[in-house]
Amino acid sequence: MNKSIFSRVDRQVAILLGTMLCISCLCVYLIGMHFYFDAIVTIKENRIETVYEIIEKDEDFWESENITSRDKMSPRLSKYWELKEKLSEIRQYADFLFLYTVGYDENNKLIYKIDSSDQYMEKDGKLVDDPNFRYPGDLVDPEIFDEVTLAITENVKVYPHKIKSTPWGKVFVAYFPLHDSQGNIRDVLGVELDANREAAAFSQIAKTSLICVVIWIIIAFILAMLIFRRISNPLYKDLSNTDLLTKIRNRNAFETDRYNLIKTHSMKGKAIIIIDLNDLKKFNDNYGHEVGDSYIEFAAQTLKRVESETAVAYRFGGDEFAIIMEQVPNPEEFMQHIRDIFTEVSASLPEEGSLAIGYAEFEPNFDKDIIETQKRADAKMYENKKAIKQARWHK
Repeated sequence: MNKSIFSRVDRQVAILLGTMLCISCLCVYLIGMHFYFDAIVTIKENRIETVYEIIEKDEDFWESENITSRDKMSPRLSKYWELKEKLSEIRQYADFLFLYTVGYDENNKLIYKIDSSDQYMEKDGKLVDDPNFRYPGDLVDPEIFDEVTLAITENVKVYPHKIKSTPWGKVFVAYFPLHDSQGNIRDVLGVELDANREAAAFSQIAKTSLICVVIWIIIAFILAMLIFRRISNPLYKDLSNTDLLTKIRNRNAFETDRYNLIKTHSMKGKAIIIIDLNDLKKFNDNYGHEVGDSYIEFAAQTLKRVESETAVAYRFGGDEFAIIMEQVPNPEEFMQHIRDIFTEVSASLPEEGSLAIGYAEFEPNFDKDIIETQKRADAKMYENKKAIKQARWHK
């Protein structure tokens, strides 16, 4: 893991917030889907229970126990067709996909007995066997074998607890044991309800929820980083970012702002001015540190007057100041403006003071980052300091 990516507190907060939001959304989604599914299943269970009570009490269906092979379908007026017709009417009335009975044959195998579905279907203008129709004696499909076994061996009602995928589509399945007059299990009533619409709805909800969660996590991540940076590095004055003597931003604020410019790639169009007080030691030695502090404060007052939304002043050393600002069309004119203001505000000094100033603009072709721009500004400041000393010497 790259420490440079995750070591910053704002990113840690953003990742933590995103993780918490993801977990919260997942919990809400799962709980919501659980209640939604339960509501759907409850409605379907009520329909199934109503049909089950009708068939359980109908004594005609007691004879279905003996229908174990295709030969029970003949003749056309046999008991099989009578019960199939009843089941078919009930299936259509209840709007079930499939309704059938299942039980054991003579070899103790689970087989279909009476299927209410149509035996034939129309294809290309002809009647052909419907592949979904189950004849008496057909073995129970493996997709439903476990549920049927549970209902018939444990004498329990098996309700639809999930959507099953079958070769004939998405379905809800339920299996209820059918009893004879002595209460013995004779067969199982199988009910299948079309669940393709519900399955599509669940899938669409899942996809939509995932997209929404991803969008919200991205938004939360960005907002967390921006807000945390705002909180951790506010524009208002505080002890961590303010120089106590001059009340302008201090070295900590300077390095933080410089770091943010580098990390956010916001250096284009920026410039740095480095300012140094000339002869501060002489003022301290000759007039005392109180006058030396006034010298420093006059410099700070000068920079406050040139500060704006695009120019921020800092004191980052004893007699060193800096301005991070937008590039200006005429740097020499701007630096002279600073000197003029300083001359005005420092008129009360026992002797004239002066500022050495260096200006440099960020050049993508030369500077790797704003730190290199600062170095060039620093070099120009020393050139200016040297020129001031030489001018004094010639006087």
